Amino acid sequence: SASGVSVALVLMLIGVIGARTGLWMFDLAVSQLVQETVLEEERGVVSGVINAMTSLMDMLHYVLVIAAPRPEQFNILTFISVAMVTIGALLYASYVHKVRGHLFHFSSCFHWLKRKFGRGGSGRGFLEVNQEEEAEATCLVNTAGVEFAG
Repeated sequence: SASGVSVALVLMLIGVIGARTGLWMFDLAVSQLVQETVLEEERGVVSGVINAMTSLMDMLHYVLVIAAPRPEQFNILTFISVAMVTIGALLYASYVHKVRGHLFHFSSCFHWLKRKFGRGGSGRGFLEVNQEEEAEATCLVNTAGVEFAG
């Protein structure tokens, strides 16, 4: 580019910022799940196991970097990283399915969309919702399976 800053550098920085933001959001979600689902007397043990697993994976990361230090081996480390994130996502999806019985709130989302945009809709603007519609709209924001009381 004209200013001397390469596009690759900008894209890398955007990727790092996005990854860090996602990591922080995931950490908050894990903390919330532990607080909501684990008995108070057992939280210390569960948190200890979580921290031990995190340390184990950090150590594995360092060992892999030592075992494959050359730039041409970076694609192997990248593949391992993507595989681990995919496994984590599948394990979390399995947990959500076990707890809720489904992964997504499709039925309530479709019902809400049909009422909003289909026949019999109120014709109001997209952001104008009453309390009943707001309760139905939780399908769009309720990712932790927690029902919010209004």
